[in-house]
Amino acid sequence: MASPDPHPGVEDVRIAIICALKLEYNAVKLAYDHIWEDDQTRDGYGYSTGRIGHHVSLLVCCEAGKASAAGVASNIRSRYRGIKLAIVAGICGGVPRVGTDKELRLGDVVISTSIFEYDYGRRNTDRFRPKESIEDALPVPVREICSFLNILQTRDAYKKLQNETHRVLQEIQSAEPKTYKRPEDTKDYLYEADYVHKHRHSPQCDCDESVVCDQALEATCEELGCKDSFVVQRPRREQNFQGSGSRLTSSSPGACICVRFGGVGSGDTVMKSGRDRDDMAKRHNLVALEMEGAGVRKHINDSIVIKSVCDYADSHKNKNWQDFAAATAASTTKALLGQFSCEDEPKTPRICQHERYKDFNPEKVEGTCEWFFQDHRFLEWLNSPSGIIWVSAGPGCGKSVLAKALIDEQRLSKTPGKTTVCYFFFKAGEERRTGSSDALSAVLHQLFDANRGTALIQYAKGPFTSYGENIRDNFHQLWDVLTSCAESPDAGEIVCVLDALDECSERGRQEILKKLKTFDKAQSRLKFLITGRPYDHLEDEFKELSEKGLCIQLDGDDKSEYIREEIDLVIDHKVNIVAKHCEHFGVEHRQQLLERLKGMENRTYLWLHLTMDIIEKRRSRYRKYSSIRTLLEQLPLDAFEAYEKILNHSQDEVKARCLLQIILAAKRPLTLQELNHCFALQEERFGKSSIFTYDDLLAELEPSTTFGSTVRNLCGLFISVHDGKVSFIHKTARDFLVTESESQTAAWQGKFRLALAHNVMFVSCVRLMALKGFDVLAKDIMVEDVSFSDRPLVANRILPFISYAVINWTDHYNSQDEEDKSKSLKEARGLCYIPKRRGQAPSWYELKQKLRGMKWGNSNDWTDLSFSTFLGLFEVVVHILDREKVDINEQGGMFGTAVISASCLGHVNLVRMLCQHGADFEAERGQFRTALLGAVSGGHLEVIKCLLDASTAVQVTQGIITAAAKGFNTSKEMMSFLLDRCADAEITQDIVVGVASRYRPEVMRLLLERYRENVEITAEVVENAALYGPSEMLALLLDHSGDTVQITPKLVEKAAGSSCGKETLSLLLERYGDKVQITPSVALAAAYSLRGDEVLGFLLERFGGMVEITLDVVMAAVSNEGFATTVTSFLLEKGHITAEHLMHMEAILRAAVANIEDGDSLVAILLKKYGDWVEITPWMLWTAGAAALAADLPKGMWRGGP
Repeated sequence: MASPDPHPGVEDVRIAIICALKLEYNAVKLAYDHIWEDDQTRDGYGYSTGRIGHHVSLLVCCEAGKASAAGVASNIRSRYRGIKLAIVAGICGGVPRVGTDKELRLGDVVISTSIFEYDYGRRNTDRFRPKESIEDALPVPVREICSFLNILQTRDAYKKLQNETHRVLQEIQSAEPKTYKRPEDTKDYLYEADYVHKHRHSPQCDCDESVVCDQALEATCEELGCKDSFVVQRPRREQNFQGSGSRLTSSSPGACICVRFGGVGSGDTVMKSGRDRDDMAKRHNLVALEMEGAGVRKHINDSIVIKSVCDYADSHKNKNWQDFAAATAASTTKALLGQFSCEDEPKTPRICQHERYKDFNPEKVEGTCEWFFQDHRFLEWLNSPSGIIWVSAGPGCGKSVLAKALIDEQRLSKTPGKTTVCYFFFKAGEERRTGSSDALSAVLHQLFDANRGTALIQYAKGPFTSYGENIRDNFHQLWDVLTSCAESPDAGEIVCVLDALDECSERGRQEILKKLKTFDKAQSRLKFLITGRPYDHLEDEFKELSEKGLCIQLDGDDKSEYIREEIDLVIDHKVNIVAKHCEHFGVEHRQQLLERLKGMENRTYLWLHLTMDIIEKRRSRYRKYSSIRTLLEQLPLDAFEAYEKILNHSQDEVKARCLLQIILAAKRPLTLQELNHCFALQEERFGKSSIFTYDDLLAELEPSTTFGSTVRNLCGLFISVHDGKVSFIHKTARDFLVTESESQTAAWQGKFRLALAHNVMFVSCVRLMALKGFDVLAKDIMVEDVSFSDRPLVANRILPFISYAVINWTDHYNSQDEEDKSKSLKEARGLCYIPKRRGQAPSWYELKQKLRGMKWGNSNDWTDLSFSTFLGLFEVVVHILDREKVDINEQGGMFGTAVISASCLGHVNLVRMLCQHGADFEAERGQFRTALLGAVSGGHLEVIKCLLDASTAVQVTQGIITAAAKGFNTSKEMMSFLLDRCADAEITQDIVVGVASRYRPEVMRLLLERYRENVEITAEVVENAALYGPSEMLALLLDHSGDTVQITPKLVEKAAGSSCGKETLSLLLERYGDKVQITPSVALAAAYSLRGDEVLGFLLERFGGMVEITLDVVMAAVSNEGFATTVTSFLLEKGHITAEHLMHMEAILRAAVANIEDGDSLVAILLKKYGDWVEITPWMLWTAGAAALAADLPKGMWRGGP
């Protein structure tokens, strides 16, 4: 079995073979061509890795039973992520089915086409009833596996499987002939199902028909005298091959075996009753019974059972066939894998960013996290169909390790195979790891990536069509997609893990918490597990949720004693590793170190991680007792002290401090390449950048092969280099740098000012952009087609650090202290020069807009003043006004004047200064006309107050109130302030319709509370609320109006046509019942809507035949841009396209061809289903794309054909 193949990695394993008994394991191992790792023990079970045929395969031996198999399958799934097929191989009890085409003999092999958990159910008074509902059924393998099993049952594939099984069996028998010799046919006896294996007429035993003594169970049929007259007579098997149910062409003793396909029953008890066997098999169409398949299937959907019959699952004991049956099962397993292909898959499975972020956290040590796993509040949440659990604990207590363990060990659901677990690990200071939309994007990505996710993508199609790529940053739309998915019957249970919510941005936290407060536990099987630090504001929010019955709170700090005990387990583990690798550590030293570490009162996981790193990196020093004693005396008391010790051992303090300044101020984690450039630009000689080129900078860089080591040597464990990006090891590391220390000897803690760090970053950015030839470099980059859709690839496609510098330098400039801003003014001013004749923005800005995929902000008539105001550079604007004496009201840029620009963008300090300098903020210029209108449109309340305070001539008019009502950024606070300043405001229809159309229920509530009867809720208002917003706005209006609201057909149409049509219609029907008229126009509106299939399904389920699917409805569905495929497929699947519609199939096809978004897929669907009903003309072929369409059409279907 020698092999030149290199040792495979975990990511190379594609097949898992699981055996319950050692004899099964031994037989399968003989079928392997090569074993790399033999009998490695892990988790108490034996693992081997080898090659079987052309597959790298894992072979595992567990124990009998579903629970043991489930445990092993769970571990395999979390560790070996590339597994494409798991096979449960071994021996089983067969259902004989004498005289049928599914007859089984001992030694025959069964391959499962389905698995039924026959002992999962309820024990009633009359009998045990297995659960058979769809909800309780085991998961089904992916379509590819099911198709593969179907192909194996075809004539040629089956013949190949049989012949290869025979060949492999001969190899196994030749390796160990005595063990795997086929027993004689006389040893294959089948008794009648009702003939029980028991004592008969024995004076020492009282066995009856229902009870058999233990002694009888252990005796053989010969010992008990079981009569041959009750043996079922079966003819000898034929040896010639006759098709897919026949024997092999061979006269050898091993040839007379047959491979069968069918349902397999799986349970935790051994079936030893012929009567129960036949009853179970008949009711559930089973061909065999075993004990591990269901356990594996619950954790690995893509799994099958391949087992050989060693007995007939009756009371007549027969162990003669076990070894031979194990060999035939092993042979069939290898034969089946010979026809199974994984070649279409990449060698290394794709690992997404969110998975990398999870796996960056360490594995839990065995025995830890038990305080959480056994807590009654966690178990309560685990057993609930829906809900939220909030887990809080102090820094370094292992919250992220716990979250990772819950995910990897599949502890978040009672039925992992039916549950999709999605997760996101927040981290402060890292790009795309602090926003609420970042979290939901990752969650939805994982949901759609799951096996059942393909059926859910339809819920994202509408919002994606409406918002395009921008939906990535639209939290509210993403939340709607998530909740819609969760309500789908296709979703199953969805568990979302959000780790370190305290590290989410403030705005993001508020968005998440606000949505959680509207969480309806009854609507879906959606669950959340959220971790974070126990900050007061978070505890208060979750307490409110808890009081509403929406949330369970679990405070980890209350479990501090348990956590400390578990940290002691980790200490034991870590110290054992150190002692093992340090020959000078004796038993006494080990014990002293354990006592010292466990004696620390404030021990946390983070502190232990840092402390052990300090110890391990200095092992060579501990060669005598005195040095070990010094070690014990100098162990850090907490994480901050550990940080101090780590940084005190930096190899170059000056460079280390510069590096930490850069990491502290960076707007996102820099790549090693970016950091290398940024670091090099700190060299003093680049202070005169205009004489140096980019090539000069490249010459100054440290080689990329060594720069990572340099970074680690400078800062040690204080920083982390993960996936090529550099960041602090923990949020507390950032806190350490900026938090003042009480110690007089601290050299690092609290010695960093964030403003100064921003100055360091600004210097690197501006020096890069001042390099000689930078403009040419920027224009060369812009020649490439770098667009928004390519944004994740930008860092790899352009020169390092350039994209960061052009996008972020203004933020770094504005974040400096006043002194540094003054020193940097000249450089900042230089980046805002606009050529007088052209008015074109600088090349760095054009590159920035290109990289961000934005056209907004582009203009060809900029001035220095309008441009620097647009960028929000206060000091530069002051310099231009005071030193360069420009006209403060000069025209330029997209907003008209500087004060309007500052007002629109919310630069309140600039607005105040410009007003003081005499800016005409009442003049009408640009697209927003006045500064006040610009501030209102942007939703900037502080700017509004500033403008109103600047002049009594500026007033809040009726027009301003109307603009606020129609604005997307209007808050309740802003509207309240404006109404206060406009005493004679009239709440016109224009205002009420505007608020109803912008989904601002809190603003509408304000109007209703203040003006009550003066707010006229007309049909137009209600219709706009029904059309544009979720049902909350409509419910508010209906509550206010009572019986005065007319439920008109037009209102129902608007509701059906909205993106939330189902919820809105449900609200109307719940409140008004029969008053809601479902006219033909309602179905038509639904067919045109974003979620037409969902709304039509709801209407048809609720009203049945009252909803008429007319030709107009079908045409609307086919014409629905972006959603036609979904809506039309729904109508086809449910049989709502009738013969009457088919008479107009050519018109339907023409509408499909004209649909730009979905035309190709629609035409294919319609022709496949109804090709015989339509004559395809050359015009239609030309319009749809003749080559692709004609290739699939039968001859004669189009005019001019033969």
